[in-house]
Amino acid sequence: MIKSRSKQMIPYLLLTLLALALVLLIWPANSNYGSKMDWLSQHSVFPEYFRQLFYRTGNLLPDFAPELGGGQNIYYFAYYGLLNPLFLPSYLMPSVPMTDYVAGMAVLCVTASVCLFYYWLRSHACAALPRLTISVLFLCASPLLFHSHRHIMFMDYMPFLLLALIGTDRYFRTGKRALVCLSVFLCIMISYFFSVGCIGAVLFYALYLSYGRHPRLFSRETFSPLLHILSAILTAVLMAGVLLLPVAYVILNGRSGSGSLSILSLLCPKLSIDWLVYSAYGTGLTCFSLAALLAACLSKNRPLRLLAVLLVTLQIIPVFVYLLNGTLYLRAKALIPFVPLYLLPALHFLLYLKSKLRRQSALCYLLILTSCATALIVNHTETWAGQSLTDSLHLTEKEKLLRALPDSGPYRTDDLDGNVLTMNQTFGLKARRTSIYSSTSNKDYSHFLSEYLGNAKPSRTSLINAATPNIFLQSLLGVRYLLSADSVPAGFLPLQTEGSTTLYENVNARPLAYASCRLFSETSYDGLRFPYTLQPLFEGIITRRAAQDVPSVTESWLTPLALPSVTAPKNLRITQDAGSLHIEAAADATAVIPLDTPLAGQILILEFQVDDTLNPPTNDTTVTINGIQNKLSKKTASYPNHNYQFRYVISSDAPITRLDLSFSPGVYTLSSIQAYTVSTAAFQDAVTSVIPLVPDTAIQSGSAPRTTSAPRTFVPLSSSVAAGSPPILQGTINLPASGYLATTLPYDRGYTVTVDGQPQPYEKVNKAFLGFPLSEGLHTITITYQAPFKLPGLICSLLGGLLFLYLLWPWRGIAPGGRKRADAEGGNSGAEAADTDWAGTSCPREGCVQSYKLR
Repeated sequence: MIKSRSKQMIPYLLLTLLALALVLLIWPANSNYGSKMDWLSQHSVFPEYFRQLFYRTGNLLPDFAPELGGGQNIYYFAYYGLLNPLFLPSYLMPSVPMTDYVAGMAVLCVTASVCLFYYWLRSHACAALPRLTISVLFLCASPLLFHSHRHIMFMDYMPFLLLALIGTDRYFRTGKRALVCLSVFLCIMISYFFSVGCIGAVLFYALYLSYGRHPRLFSRETFSPLLHILSAILTAVLMAGVLLLPVAYVILNGRSGSGSLSILSLLCPKLSIDWLVYSAYGTGLTCFSLAALLAACLSKNRPLRLLAVLLVTLQIIPVFVYLLNGTLYLRAKALIPFVPLYLLPALHFLLYLKSKLRRQSALCYLLILTSCATALIVNHTETWAGQSLTDSLHLTEKEKLLRALPDSGPYRTDDLDGNVLTMNQTFGLKARRTSIYSSTSNKDYSHFLSEYLGNAKPSRTSLINAATPNIFLQSLLGVRYLLSADSVPAGFLPLQTEGSTTLYENVNARPLAYASCRLFSETSYDGLRFPYTLQPLFEGIITRRAAQDVPSVTESWLTPLALPSVTAPKNLRITQDAGSLHIEAAADATAVIPLDTPLAGQILILEFQVDDTLNPPTNDTTVTINGIQNKLSKKTASYPNHNYQFRYVISSDAPITRLDLSFSPGVYTLSSIQAYTVSTAAFQDAVTSVIPLVPDTAIQSGSAPRTTSAPRTFVPLSSSVAAGSPPILQGTINLPASGYLATTLPYDRGYTVTVDGQPQPYEKVNKAFLGFPLSEGLHTITITYQAPFKLPGLICSLLGGLLFLYLLWPWRGIAPGGRKRADAEGGNSGAEAADTDWAGTSCPREGCVQSYKLR
C-alpha cells in the first residue's frame, strides 16, 4: 500500500520539479521575479500598502486610502489584492519583503495549479503518461507561467478554479456542493475580474458532465444538476458581497472602456488565432490544442462535441469575450480561466492518436519537449525588474528622509523620480501622494489634473495620473514636500539629502481644506479652458450655487508670450508654417530655443495640439521640454491616453533662459502653439489668500488623537477604518462672512460631514472635490468616510456564510438526479461513471479513444 501511494506521488513530484526548473531557467540573475512595469509599480506595491495599512489600523476592511490619488475609496484598488486570501498570510510576516512574498506566492500558485490539474484529469484518463503530457501543456500554456511574473491576478486564482472543477466532479459523484461553493468564493476574493470566467468555466464543465449522463441536451435531467451547481455559485457570490458590492460601485464610477465597439462588430464572427495559441494574453495553447479542439467539434462523443462547440463559440463570437471583460473592452485575457477546459479535447485527442501509433510514448515526449521550448521562448520576452533598476529608485533613501520629518501627517508628498515605477509608492505610509496608477480611480480627479491644472501625461496609458513638477498642482493640492534628484518647481527649498535624493519643502503650500467667501459660478467657469481656468481656482471656490461669474483674467496672472523660432539640428527636420511645426525625426532628437528675455519670477505655461496621423501606428509621440514629458499613445496602445493637447508648466527659482526640447522618432505636427507667463508673486498671493481649517486634533490612524502644534494650519488625513468611521478630517474654522469650505479630497459618495455636530449635506466644488456651504462664525468640522455599499455587502456575506453552512450540513448531499443521498459516498467513482457514459465502456482509456471516432 505504501509503495503504491509512493508511486502515485511520482507524477506530482515530476511536475513540481519541472515547474521549478522552468522558473529558474527564465528567471535572470540579479533580478526580481517580476516585470519592470506593472509588477514593480502595482502588483508588489499595492499588497504592501494594504499590509502597512492593516498594521497601522488593525482593520482588514478599510474604507479609505488617504495616501493614494489624493485620498480615495480603497475599493478603487481592490483589483490588486484587497482581501485577497493569498496575501493575507503576508500580514503575519512583517519582516518578509512584499516583493519576495509575491514572487514566492506566484511560483507556489504555478506548482499547485499544475499538480491540481493532473489530479483533476484522473476523471478523464487512467494512464499516467497522457495525463502527465497534458499537464505539461497546461504548465507551459503562455498565461500561466508568463503572468506569474507579469500580471499575477491573471493566474493566481487558477488553483482554486481547478478545485472548483474537482468539486464539480465530486458533486456528480456524491451530490456535495460545498467544495464548488468555497472554491468559487476564493476565486472571487482573489480576482473578481477573472471570477466571471471562472464561473463560466465551472458551468460549462457541469453541462459537459451532465450531458454525458443523459441522452437529451434540453431535458430536466440534464439541467437540474446545473441548477444545483448554480445555487452553490450564487452562494459563493453572496459570501463575497463585502468585496463585490463596493467594487461594483467603483467600477461603474471609476472606469470607462478603452474604445467604442459597434453591436455589429461584436456579433459578427471573428477568427483570431492569437486568442487561442501562444499569446500570453489569450489562452496561450499550442497548435496541437487547436487541432484537438477542431477535431472534437467532429467527434461522436456528444458531451465532448458540445464542449468543443461552446469553446470555439467563445473564440469566434466577440460579444462573449466582451461580456467576460465586464463590457470594458474586447481582450482575450478573459478567456484564460477556460484554459483547463480547452485542454480536455487535447487529452482525448492525444489518447486517440496514441492508439494509432506504434511508438505510443514518442508523441507524448515530443509534446512535452516542444511545449517546454515554447514556454521558454515566450517567457524570455519579458523585461525584468533587475536589481539595478530597483536600486535606482532609491526607495530606502526616500523612506529614510520622510521618517526624519517631525510630523509629515498634515501634508502631501510627491516623488518626482522614478516616474511610473514609483507612482504608487507611499514609503511606509509616510507620503500622501497626488499620483496614482490604477485600473480604476476617481474619474473627476483624473480629469481635473489634466484639464484644469495642465498636468503633463508622460505615459502612454490613460490609467496614470503622474507626479510632475507642476507648481499649480502642488500648491492647490497641499504638496508641501517633494523628493527629487533633479530640479523642482519654484518655491521648494532643500531640507535634507540622502544619497542622490533631496527632500524639498514649500512652506507656502495650500492647506488640504480651506474656506473662501469668494464664490464663482460653475456654469460661468465651464466656459473657460486651460490656462484661464487657473486664476478662479486660486482666488475663490467654484460651486454650482454661486451666482457670480468668474472674473476676467488679470495681466499679472496670465500674459501671452511670443516664442522665438526653433533651429533644427542635423538629425531633425522641422518645417514651420503659420504657427505650426511639422516634425520629422528618424531617431530621438533634441533642439534648443533660447529666450529673448530671461523669465525671472515668472511661471511659464506652454501648450499645443499634436497630430500623429502620419506617425507609424507602433510609434508613441513624445515631446519633452525642460525635463517635462508629454506622450501621445501609439495607435495600437491597449489603454490609449488620447493626449492630443500637450501642456507644460515650467517654473524655477532661477531665471528661465532657454527651452530644451526632445522629440521622439516619427512624423507628426505640433499646431496652435501658445505660451503664457504667470507672475510668481501674484500666484503666491492667491495661494495664501484663503482661510485655512485649523486642525484641533491630529487623527493619526491606529493611534489615539493627539494635539498638534504645526507652525501652519494644515489638515490631517487618516484612514477611515473600523465601525464608527473615525474622522479623516477634523478642525475648526472662523469665517468673517458666509462662504464655502473646499477640501482637496476627491469628491465621492460615502462621506459624512458634520458642522457643529449637525449633519451637513456636501457637494462637488472646484469641479472635482468635496465641499459645502458655511455660515459666518466659528465652526467645528468633522468629515468621515464609509465605502458605499460596504454595509449591504457585509450583510450579503453574512447571508452567504449561513447558506454555505447549510451546504456543509451532512445530509445536504443531492444526487444529480435531484434525490437526497443518505450515503454521500455511494455510486460509481467519477472516472468510471463519466467514462461509461461517454463511450459505453468501463475503461476510461478505451472510452477516450472511441470518443474521437469522427462522424
